[in-house]
Amino acid sequence: MPTNYIQSGLITDAGFGYDSAPAIVIEAPTTPILKAVMIPNLDSATTTISIGVTTSGSHYLSVPNITISPPTDSSNKQALVSSSIVSNKVSGLTITNAGKFYDSDSAGTANITISAPTDNDKQALVSSSIASNKLSGLTITNAGKFYDNSTPPTITISPFDSVGGSTATATATIVNNRLSSVLITDSGSGYTTSPTVTISAPTLPSSNFTATASLTIVDHVVSTVTITDSGDFYSSPPTVTISAPEKIASDFTASALPVITNAVLSSLTITDSGNFYTDAPSVIVSAPTKVATDFTATGVANMNPDDSDNSILSVTMTNAGRFYTELPTVIFDSATGDSNHFRAAGHSVVHPTNRTITGIVITARGKYYEPSKGAPSIYIAPPILAKYSVGEKISHQLATTKLRGEITNFNSETGVMSLVHVGADDGKYHTFALGSDSDIVGGDHGFRTKILTVKEVNKISSNEQNEEFAANVSGTTLDFLDFSETNPFGDPGDE
Repeated sequence: MPTNYIQSGLITDAGFGYDSAPAIVIEAPTTPILKAVMIPNLDSATTTISIGVTTSGSHYLSVPNITISPPTDSSNKQALVSSSIVSNKVSGLTITNAGKFYDSDSAGTANITISAPTDNDKQALVSSSIASNKLSGLTITNAGKFYDNSTPPTITISPFDSVGGSTATATATIVNNRLSSVLITDSGSGYTTSPTVTISAPTLPSSNFTATASLTIVDHVVSTVTITDSGDFYSSPPTVTISAPEKIASDFTASALPVITNAVLSSLTITDSGNFYTDAPSVIVSAPTKVATDFTATGVANMNPDDSDNSILSVTMTNAGRFYTELPTVIFDSATGDSNHFRAAGHSVVHPTNRTITGIVITARGKYYEPSKGAPSIYIAPPILAKYSVGEKISHQLATTKLRGEITNFNSETGVMSLVHVGADDGKYHTFALGSDSDIVGGDHGFRTKILTVKEVNKISSNEQNEEFAANVSGTTLDFLDFSETNPFGDPGDE
């Protein structure tokens, strides 16, 4: 838009009857408030965000708050690891999900758990054979597991089953926590069938052979898992469990600092890019703290001398304002506050003799006027009707003396005034001076009425007035003088 303030004004009707400059009202402007709009951008490689400003907004005088939603707290936050075994030992750990939100300082063995080997077939088993009623051989059918190498298990052999026999005995050897061999120490006698051989249960629990591992956290995700003890006796790959992260999604929320330039959001500086964003987060900027009226333009109007000051020639802007999207209306008056506080202002100029308005002086150009909508409406107050009371004393100043009288009737619409007791201060005959610089002045209200015509109802001679209506003659009789004028609101000297 080319301009957003009042450039000039034109008096289309000068009016009549103004004793003082009337109030002038010009339409007020309107201004929309725009809120900043931003779109976040997600970097899929780093899972961080950046923010682009699509609408700078308006009316920002202070830095607004920006709220960025946290990354998605999905089930994928917990790291997952699979395992493999070779020769009953854990041979490898593979990260299947690195997880997220992990604190780098929390890495350690306490964060990873490997299930213990199964507690099946832990008891060693041995079969026996006899020859000549004696124990001739022991065969290991299950080496068992979890045995303490330093404490061999006890071997119990069932007693002989014929008269006069003796019970066989044997010892066991443990290697790598398994039954390695059994040695007959006494063959016994009296056995007709192979005796039962029982080996005591292992004294160590399965947890003593549980594999362990440590992990490394890089950028809050599980980077590597290292086997610190491969364990033993695993018949199938164990379950590996990594504890959930202590941190939560909100700990990785991105943040940004807005920059305000010329009362609009000009840019955003990311102070923390956050992490673990899988979708572009929403970005919320707080609404402006100021309203449209805080950016209303102000100015002083200059009257056009080539147009007898009946129009506004120009406006000297004292504040150009901002954020105008359409031309506002302007009201010239003394109102303060809200949008009217910033409207254009001015005052009228009244002709000193004929009581018409000759022009409007713009004291504040205002702003936000839309030329495409045409000139704003200007409202000029009507002249004030004079008011006189019956019995009120009036006076009319002449060049050498003053006429006085008493009102018996006054019509403010027609301007006809009826007077009695009319007389001059000097006691001589005088007539009301038409079109002079002196008005009829009311004693009670101070209203002034310019004389245009005079009509005497009961006309008297100069001698009669001098003798009977002089102000210094007592006992005067009533007579009437009608005073008529078409404009009861002029200033002295108007015609």
